[in-house]
Amino acid sequence: MDTNLARTTGDRRSGRSALVLLVVVVLLLAVAGTAWLAVWSIFVKPRPVDGYPDAGAAREACAGRRAYFPDAAPYDGRGPHAVRVMLEKLDAGSGRSAYSTLFLRPPPGQRSPAHLNPPKAEDVQLIACLKQTSAGRQVESCEFDSGPSGAVPMYAAAYAVTVYEARTGERLGTNTISDAEQTRCPGFAVVDDKEPKLYAEPSVRQVEKALSEFTSVAPPIWPAAPQQVDVLLEVEGKGKALIVTWAVPTSERMHEGTQEYVKLPWRMRLTGEEGWFVSVRVGMPLTTGPAQPEATCRVSINGKEVRTETGFRASCDHQVQ
Repeated sequence: MDTNLARTTGDRRSGRSALVLLVVVVLLLAVAGTAWLAVWSIFVKPRPVDGYPDAGAAREACAGRRAYFPDAAPYDGRGPHAVRVMLEKLDAGSGRSAYSTLFLRPPPGQRSPAHLNPPKAEDVQLIACLKQTSAGRQVESCEFDSGPSGAVPMYAAAYAVTVYEARTGERLGTNTISDAEQTRCPGFAVVDDKEPKLYAEPSVRQVEKALSEFTSVAPPIWPAAPQQVDVLLEVEGKGKALIVTWAVPTSERMHEGTQEYVKLPWRMRLTGEEGWFVSVRVGMPLTTGPAQPEATCRVSINGKEVRTETGFRASCDHQVQ
């Protein structure tokens, strides 16, 4: 009897301890949930903003405690659905990254689609936020009248695309742009003073394609942007020689090239697009006597040798495909 009584008492105590522990766990979870809800409401939950998502206000929809615009046009019905396209880049005022409207530059003879960055903010139904995710090789070198001394390098870049409904702030989906095509140097840019860099931006064709499932607009067949290529022209030899070079679009290949007397060895590095003609030709070396040295010309594309010739008048031509 005494043994059974002790066992029964111990079981009751164990049961009460388990119950107390369960109550404590539930209370802790409730407190943690309440705290998270408070933090989410203050710092994370999208906040309403009066007015329409114009070029300035729309930046608040992409970063921090995101904004939405209850007065914005509803996202319903048939397309096209107008979208404000925002790109994260260095801000001139704060010196930190911030979102601003992406400047869309269509191909020559084309116009940007009317539903991308429409002029009237009250027409905007969607906001697309483009954030750079990676950088690649150098694709261009840009010079400016003021700012950092020397040329500013431009690098290839990839972007993540997130689309929100302007009226509710609801996240509708994501997409990616793997290799931005817009490598034309801008007329104005904000760069870091210590390490100035620029990055390629998405082209109109890429933006329209990435957003087509949200705008309900099938992207037209835009001509693909020409690929950037690195060209190295070299001449090896001794003494000095007359070097004649061409680096022109194919349609201008009959134009007169650039001539200069240079000391060998000589090299020239170029960056440009597909569809142009490069040439390096070596004239008679500026030496006298029967033993005139030979010279070797060489053309390399993206680090791969594509043309070479050795002789008294070496000539290397290449069509960049």
